[in-house]
Amino acid sequence: MTTILTISLRGGGAERQISTLSKLLPLKKIVLLEQGIDYDIKNTEIQSLSQHNENTFILKKILGLFYYAWRLKKTAKDEVILSFMERANFVNIIAKLFFKHKAIVSERIYPSIAFNKGLRRIQKYLVSFLYPYADLIIANSKAIKEDLIENFKIPSHKIKVINNMYDIEQIEIKAQKKISQEFAEFFQSPVIINIGSHSTQKGQKYLIKAFKKVVETLPQVKLAFFGRGPLKPGLIKLVQDLKLEPNVKFFDFDENIFKYLSKSKLFVLSSLWEGFPNVLIEAMACKLPVIASDCKSGPREILAPTTDCSWQTKELEFAEYGVLVPPEEEELLSRAILKVLKENNLSESYSAKGYNRAKDFTIQNMLSKWKKYL
Repeated sequence: MTTILTISLRGGGAERQISTLSKLLPLKKIVLLEQGIDYDIKNTEIQSLSQHNENTFILKKILGLFYYAWRLKKTAKDEVILSFMERANFVNIIAKLFFKHKAIVSERIYPSIAFNKGLRRIQKYLVSFLYPYADLIIANSKAIKEDLIENFKIPSHKIKVINNMYDIEQIEIKAQKKISQEFAEFFQSPVIINIGSHSTQKGQKYLIKAFKKVVETLPQVKLAFFGRGPLKPGLIKLVQDLKLEPNVKFFDFDENIFKYLSKSKLFVLSSLWEGFPNVLIEAMACKLPVIASDCKSGPREILAPTTDCSWQTKELEFAEYGVLVPPEEEELLSRAILKVLKENNLSESYSAKGYNRAKDFTIQNMLSKWKKYL
């Protein structure tokens, strides 16, 4: 049987996919490197290798790889271990070198960009060194597979692509739930919604700066952020400095994000890099028009699937299923937001087309691939 290994089950896209898989695959258990569970996991044992929450010091994380690998000794015997997130992937492969289990790693981010600065470069070297020893690498986008081949010299035959999967029917059911009275008044206005950790990766400061220009034209529009992370205080200060407090609200993680998506006017993904962003598909499944930065990787494959996934736009691109904007371009982002909010025909067209596109990523379409490789 298969064991899933990950860092924690705190709110995030990979964690949501693990929650989905736990309900569909015959798992022996889920092993966490650290504490933290936000998602509903049923009929599966959960084991934590540490009593601590996630450590933020990169060097400690790296040194801890061998400790966690050794802790996997009993689990690894005669097992298939499927890991999610780089640190768990490194632990999985190191343990495989000692204990000879079958190690399958899931790569869910564009590593040559994600690990290109500061001490994170250590992780870039670890990907190059360790990933060739994995039995199989599952990338959740075509661009990630190309990145691993071109920039990390991973043999192409070791990499398979399985996009994220979504229970569209359950999303629609959850989207109909009411939001609490505390938040209802805020959502009576036209709301732009952004979901994701408050981190450099998510590029939310560019969205806030773009929103400043939107409010100058449409003062009734609101901006809602859902997530948590180390940059939240800085983002709140930026909102204060730009005098946007009446129009911007920060919400904590909520497992049922769909009830907020369905009551919003527009979803914006402002990320600097991604893998295959869950929230983009989830917003489309809630019939929201979407604007996304044309970052590596995922948004282009989702919104403009007939184009070259290696291409990045330098201007506004009104793609088949949504609008693509160059990363870090608040001027272009503000123009895109205003156009979608002002033009009802465009908004309604993207709402309908996006919903149909989301149905390409149903559980039925993706589960057979997981069963094939596990």
